[in-house]
Amino acid sequence: MSINGPAHKGQVGEPGHGGHFAHARHDDTDVLLAFAEQDKWGQVNIDVGSRTPWGAADSAEHVAPGLVIVGTGSHGGVKLSPERNAAIPAPLRNRSGWYNEDGERYIPEAFHADAYTKVRWGTGQTRTAEDIRTNALEYLRDQYPDQYEKATGESILPGQSVERDKQLWKQAHENDFVFAGSATAETEPDHVVVKGRVAATGETGEFLVPRSEYNTVIDRSKFIIDPTKYRQLPPKQDETPKGPVLNTYDLSGLASAPLTSPARSALEKDLRQRWRDADGNVRTLREIIERDGVTERTVIQEGGKRGYGLSQGSSFLRVSAATWKALDMIPDGRSESSKAYEKVSSLDARIEKAAFQDRQALRDKRAAAYEEYSALRETELAEERPRWEAAAEQKKAAQAARERAATIRP
Repeated sequence: MSINGPAHKGQVGEPGHGGHFAHARHDDTDVLLAFAEQDKWGQVNIDVGSRTPWGAADSAEHVAPGLVIVGTGSHGGVKLSPERNAAIPAPLRNRSGWYNEDGERYIPEAFHADAYTKVRWGTGQTRTAEDIRTNALEYLRDQYPDQYEKATGESILPGQSVERDKQLWKQAHENDFVFAGSATAETEPDHVVVKGRVAATGETGEFLVPRSEYNTVIDRSKFIIDPTKYRQLPPKQDETPKGPVLNTYDLSGLASAPLTSPARSALEKDLRQRWRDADGNVRTLREIIERDGVTERTVIQEGGKRGYGLSQGSSFLRVSAATWKALDMIPDGRSESSKAYEKVSSLDARIEKAAFQDRQALRDKRAAAYEEYSALRETELAEERPRWEAAAEQKKAAQAARERAATIRP
């Protein structure tokens, strides 16, 4: 992808009519000047196929000595030689010499504007160095105000930078409740429940705001909620989601379990296997089961084959099929429909590998297996639906109670 897109403030071209940079035709004088420039600015050894931060380059335009514009299938940017990169003020300089096409591209444009005068922009026209420099500096002041001030020594005034104005606004309202989300009120259709957050303290609150007033707000990200004007809902009860239940199991009985010699070897090997948890602690599988606890036994599908394991929260502790069967004191967490779908997945893999003449029979088996799965899943959903609906109604009732208890702060 070459650098393109809508022009920024004064850039030649109209939004929506971007196009990749192209070279102007060079004459003999240009060639002689290029040798002198190369001595000053060095070279960049980047061509089509070269590695870039965004993948292999599918375009590489050497627009001037020491400056290459590259594009990939997904992104693009500019690569500067060490000599050119050293000329970028430190607050704006990327040590790598790479500048992405999204906004950083304006950095080399600002400080190497002369290098871009033979580039054809979105409309196919070239631009003067002064135009390129002015436009780029304006963008940098707008989007990188802190670095711009350090690089240029200039002070940015209110109204001269979008990002600086955002910073000033946030500082001015760091102790106010600022809009952080909204939802329809359960009890008062003409009101909206607006969530606010105080940046300085992290405090949050929910307030009933008249819909007629809320709808007039143009930039809701700057909506200030006055707690002495709007009714505030009492805090929600603790709704921290409960994590998976972990249970420990005594494995001493496995010593006398009737297992074949291969199954016994697989079990002992798995129980000795060491696992590292998210906190960096290392445990054997036996220690995890007996001291830390696990959730359930589970099965995953991998290319039509079953992968056996134990789940501990979001962790999957892989074991052999023999160990999985031996640990039958740990509940099998699969639903009946998930067991049925394992057959479907297995048949999918068999169909893919089967000879052409055998595929139709396997497809018929898959259709029957999928019908069985669908029936089981529909039954499970029918059993689960009342619980979901009851939980949703309970949540709505709790929200309605909070809205009715809303009061204005004294």
